[in-house]
Amino acid sequence: MSTNSKIAIGAFVAAFIVAVLTSLYLGLNIFNRADGSAPPASKPAIAPAKPVVAVPSSVAPVAQLPRGQIAPPKLPPSQVGVSSGQSADGGVSTPALIAAPPTPEETKAMKNNLRQLGAAAQQYMGEKGVTSASYYDLVGPGIYNYIRNVEPVAGEDYTGIVVHQTDTQVEVIAPDGTSVTFDM
Repeated sequence: MSTNSKIAIGAFVAAFIVAVLTSLYLGLNIFNRADGSAPPASKPAIAPAKPVVAVPSSVAPVAQLPRGQIAPPKLPPSQVGVSSGQSADGGVSTPALIAAPPTPEETKAMKNNLRQLGAAAQQYMGEKGVTSASYYDLVGPGIYNYIRNVEPVAGEDYTGIVVHQTDTQVEVIAPDGTSVTFDM
């Protein structure tokens, strides 16, 4: 068999597999039914909804934060791109990408995460004889890390936390801009 024949057969097989997978993905029955009847008419392909993308605007740089605090989210909720559209029934949909304040349960879980980070930071500073501990000194899968993982509960980011020896509290900012603190 020649190389051109092998390439042609490979291209045919690849095209056939793509057609079958596409029909399965779209829910189309391109094969005849077991009873011999023809497949139903093709359903129109439904395009997936386009994701809303937040585009940063020109924002003044964030000022230096006090020790023990982290920077707010990169885009404050007031500057996040909001889109609303009209639904099929004529109603207007709810605006997308508006951050809701954390629930009491989420706030409690966030404070628990901060408690763990604060306690681990104090232990780390005491054992290592240093005056500060960052998130990356405390959290990770290694045997020398104090905490394996910190799970965000409301989209908050703990990675910028640095605890200093003189700090009395640890703080994280929720996506809506709410400050959650834990007194050490």
